[in-house]
Amino acid sequence: MNIVEHLVGQGVVVRREGQWTLQDGAEAKVASLPEGLRQLLVQRLEDLPSEERRVLEAASVAGEQFTVAAVAAEAQGSVEDVEAACEGLAMQGRFLDDIGLREWPDGTSSGRYRFTHALYRQVLYEGLATVRRRHLHRRIGLRLEAGYGVQAREIAARLAVHFERGGEIPRAVDYWQQAGENAAQRNAYPEAIAALRTGLALLATLPASLERTQREIELQLMLGELFMAAKGMASQEAGDAYSRAHTLCHQVEELPQLFRTLWGLIGFHNGHGRLRTGEALGRQLFDLARRQHDPVLVQASHLIVGGNALYLGNLVAARAHLEQSLEISAGPHSSSALFAGRLHPRITSYAWILRPLWQLGYADQARQRCEEALALAQQLGHTPSLALVQFFAAALCQFRRDAAATYARADALMTFADTQGLELRREQGRMLRGWALAMQGDAAAGVAHIRQGLVASQGVGPETLRPHWLALLAEAYVEAGQPEAGLTAIEEALTLVATTEARWWEAELIRLKGTLLLQLASAEADKAEACFQRALDVARRQQAKALELRAALHLSRLWQQHGKRREARQLLAPIHGWFTEGFDTADLREAKALLEGVS
Repeated sequence: MNIVEHLVGQGVVVRREGQWTLQDGAEAKVASLPEGLRQLLVQRLEDLPSEERRVLEAASVAGEQFTVAAVAAEAQGSVEDVEAACEGLAMQGRFLDDIGLREWPDGTSSGRYRFTHALYRQVLYEGLATVRRRHLHRRIGLRLEAGYGVQAREIAARLAVHFERGGEIPRAVDYWQQAGENAAQRNAYPEAIAALRTGLALLATLPASLERTQREIELQLMLGELFMAAKGMASQEAGDAYSRAHTLCHQVEELPQLFRTLWGLIGFHNGHGRLRTGEALGRQLFDLARRQHDPVLVQASHLIVGGNALYLGNLVAARAHLEQSLEISAGPHSSSALFAGRLHPRITSYAWILRPLWQLGYADQARQRCEEALALAQQLGHTPSLALVQFFAAALCQFRRDAAATYARADALMTFADTQGLELRREQGRMLRGWALAMQGDAAAGVAHIRQGLVASQGVGPETLRPHWLALLAEAYVEAGQPEAGLTAIEEALTLVATTEARWWEAELIRLKGTLLLQLASAEADKAEACFQRALDVARRQQAKALELRAALHLSRLWQQHGKRREARQLLAPIHGWFTEGFDTADLREAKALLEGVS
């Protein structure tokens, strides 16, 4: 039987781009080849002259495709001799194909070849003695490293494999770290995470030392940042990485690394709703940044502390911190990808300030900041930052109760997140799209979307956002005419508020509870009125003018329905009169119409 036909039939090799190669994961099948077939392959190789066989053995270590210069590092011959051997084998159509020339950065130029069948390379590689295989990997790695010089980082993954298998563990760790950086720059997060984990596993085999500890901190921080970028701030893998880095930082007293560690831990704890823990760590972070007199660190501190204040419902403090972060991020010292989540500092500052601006009653300013953030993110093309802004932009449309715009933004976010493998952003987009569907008349589909997103983001998406998602679900149930289900969602959200102190959306939750109580078969107007009053109190305490207006609007409407027109106007008029912008938003339009109706 023809060898290739047999292997194709067994699913061991496939044809890709005109070349026979091993199917993914098929290496293990090589060892289980029929003995007769294996012996046939071995015999064909043993029939070669010793010089050619030795070249092929070195080539099997160099890779499925290789350059003569790399193979010549250990083939016991000059580059010219190895080139002649490879050329002869290729001309005979035996074992190798000629695929052109390659010039390395140091000026070395040599032929490029590939094995005609990946199986030949696999059999050759497995036939090497362990010591010789290790020696070959080391020599080829050193030759490639020298040939690429300062550009060696471009082939970091290849060098990492050669040095790992060649026993050069410190070098291998260096290149696995660089391979992770390379993959992260392409937004290939699974590949980057795998590279860093390999580096950490190798690092653990080295003797304990200060250098090893410092290197592990760096790798753990990179790993934490990547998990946050790929899976969100609440990713348990990110939390594990930052916790390990935090433990190690106390051993070496590396202040810049401690800062990054605290930054990540705050994000992680906030993501799980442990806001007071995040607040305490934030004070440590701010103190550390000020002692360092580093504007980049101060900017990052304002950003994370401002986000924490927002979730706690301290909107004025949140705005102040985030405005400072935005101002500092405009300076020339700002880095392009900052700490947790590997997010651009200025884009992140723009995005985070949208919520306190809107809640404090500055809808137009929030929209302007949003447009600036989107423009900058699109200009830079930084994937995690662009996804962040797209999410905040869609959320801002939902705050404004613009269903059509929310749907469009959320749909774009889901499409983008799908193409980039950003699971959390996709589910956040799904929930926002679900709310828009419900508001546009398809309540059943809206409820299904939001419930699916809630399940998918459980334990991954920030717990501090979950009350908001449950509020969207409750509002969709309002549209579906299912007040009991809506009240269940609201009670779950209010329990989360009580346990996490994530009070930023509390007024809206209480207002929605009142709306749902009015929708019950036996409408509970007194309890609903009490909810609206309580929502007003919470919004006023937080100075959340947008939510104060919304609560006042619903209470005034209830009073109007019960003949209390004067009281309705006295409540709503001064709140409506406070606003100086955002008059195209649904709440202000409805407030104006109601005031005209009770005048």
